[in-house]
Amino acid sequence: GVVVVGEQSAGKSSLLENISGVQFPRAQNTCTRMPCILTMLTDPNVAEPRALVSMNSAFNDAQECSVSDVEAKIKTLTEEHAKDDCFIS
Repeated sequence: GVVVVGEQSAGKSSLLENISGVQFPRAQNTCTRMPCILTMLTDPNVAEPRALVSMNSAFNDAQECSVSDVEAKIKTLTEEHAKDDCFIS
């Protein structure tokens, strides 16, 4: 596994984007304001890659989506749980 830790605007999301090919939210202000768990698996039986997005590392409440929808799911979870200038760590 890979753990990415760093200061605000240090490029953590950019590093994960380059490794995974999954787009993270972007804007003027900090966009990824909470921990993200990204698990990637290879399944030769799957035609279209899918992703599970959750705030819970057990993924028991995960929402399945296409890889292209991961950015929007992260943005939605951030807006719901890290309101205004609030950060979750």
